[in-house]
Amino acid sequence: MLERIPEARNMLKHYDIEVSSYDYDAALARKLAGWGRQVEKAKAAGRTAPAKPDVPKTYTYRQNFPGGCFNALIEPIRKFSIKGALFYQGINNCVSSGGRPNLYMKTFPALIPDWRKAFGDPELPFCIVQMTSFGWPTDENEPEQAMLHKAAGVREAQAKAWRKYKNTGLVCTYDLGHIQMHSPYKRSIGERVARWALAEVYHAENIKYNIPVLESWEKA
Repeated sequence: MLERIPEARNMLKHYDIEVSSYDYDAALARKLAGWGRQVEKAKAAGRTAPAKPDVPKTYTYRQNFPGGCFNALIEPIRKFSIKGALFYQGINNCVSSGGRPNLYMKTFPALIPDWRKAFGDPELPFCIVQMTSFGWPTDENEPEQAMLHKAAGVREAQAKAWRKYKNTGLVCTYDLGHIQMHSPYKRSIGERVARWALAEVYHAENIKYNIPVLESWEKA
């Protein structure tokens, strides 16, 4: 998927360079040297020496390499039949120095058809839990602060993907934010997801699902 996205090619190129230049023997030597120093300090202090460390993993085993989550979490189960997918992610894309919400604008919309292809179901129900709010409330003297945050770009990408693809759901959670980035109000989030699934996937009687959608705006 990533190789088809022009904005992601530099990331793939960087990864290939890192893999080709990674010196496993040097990494192992550094790790053993550090362990040796710890052993000497422990002996000098009369303490039990630390256990010998595990060998370092090669660069390709690092958890953040491109496509790592798909290869580890989706690829092993794609032969199974599933009723739908629930996607609750995006925090790391807006809080880390490498968050790159502009890249997320390209990669996230491509993820949905890619997962549907992996599971062999072009109409696989796909529920997007939109990025919640977090941190201190917006300063009334600087209302644009929240709008300029990377999280706004992530939410926009999620909303655009929902509008673009059929048989997708969007669960708004902005009102369930917390001072820390991982909202503790999981029950409320789960209830909204369940309502979407019951209404749109299982077509339960007497259950409707709607979300607040921006229709228009004007500058005062």
